[in-house]
Amino acid sequence: MSGEKLGTEIRLEPTALGARDASLRPVACAPFSMSLPLPPALSIVVPAYREAARLPQTLGQLAEFAQSFGEAVEVLIVVEESGDGTLELAREHAARHPHFRVIASAGHHGKGRAVRTGMLRATGALVLFMDADLSVPLAEVAEFRRHLAAHPEIDVLIGDRQHPESRIERRQAFHRERMGQIFNVIVRRLAGIRWPDTQCGFK
Repeated sequence: MSGEKLGTEIRLEPTALGARDASLRPVACAPFSMSLPLPPALSIVVPAYREAARLPQTLGQLAEFAQSFGEAVEVLIVVEESGDGTLELAREHAARHPHFRVIASAGHHGKGRAVRTGMLRATGALVLFMDADLSVPLAEVAEFRRHLAAHPEIDVLIGDRQHPESRIERRQAFHRERMGQIFNVIVRRLAGIRWPDTQCGFK
C-alpha cells in the first residue's frame, strides 16, 4: 500500500502485494490540521474577594491594556465567594471579552490559595499576579518584561516597595502601612524569607 499526500488530504492506493490487497479502494481523509494554538505571551492573575466596588474600573483598565499590548494576553480573575456581586461582575465582563477567564472558588480560603489557583491555571509564557486595586500601574509590566529579557537566568521577579528606586506615588494610610510592615517582618523571620517585601501585590 502506498500513500500520496495532497495538501491536507491523504489518498491510499492499492498495491500489487496480493489478491487481498487488490480489493482496497482509494480512501479520502477529511482535512485536518496538526497546528496547535500558541499560548498567550502574558497571563495576568487577579484574585478578587469583595471587590464589587472597584472591580469594574479594574477590569476596564485590564481590557484596555490587553488590547494595546500587541501580543496575546489572558486575564484570569479568581473570585472567592463573597455574596457582594463580585462574581457576577467578573462573569459579565468575561462574556464580552474572550481573553478574560473567571475562576470561581466556593467559600473563602484566602488570597494565597486564590493566587495559587490562578497561577496553576495560567497558560502564558509569562505569568503575572497583581492585586485587584492595581496599586502597581499596568505600565510596570513592560519594565518587568525588559528585566526578565535582560536576565534570562531569572525565573521569578518580585516587586519591592522598599527598593531605593521604587516610586510610591500614593501611599497607604499610616496604620495600614505600619501593619503591613510588621506582618512582613513576622513572615520573613518565621519562614526564613530573605525578600524585603513579601506583601507587594505585583509578582
